[in-house]
Amino acid sequence: MPAFYVVVNFIQVPHSSHYVGGEQASVRGKPFIRVAIAHIHINLPKDKDVYKSLTDNFDKLLKPHIEEKGTRTAQYLHKR
Repeated sequence: MPAFYVVVNFIQVPHSSHYVGGEQASVRGKPFIRVAIAHIHINLPKDKDVYKSLTDNFDKLLKPHIEEKGTRTAQYLHKR
């Protein structure tokens, strides 16, 4: 994949403006990181197994950098 397809934005949100499930995120304990992935390089087949395989691979890549450091995460994969 060409490098120009990879774009990373780190957007800090003040604790007073960050809510998860209707609760202020800081009240819930662990820091929370939301990962939004736009997969635009190729068209993926509309297949649950392909989607699960891809998101499992993202989980494996992110886990040492996020979850193992004591944060909670949610990810969203946008397919074109």
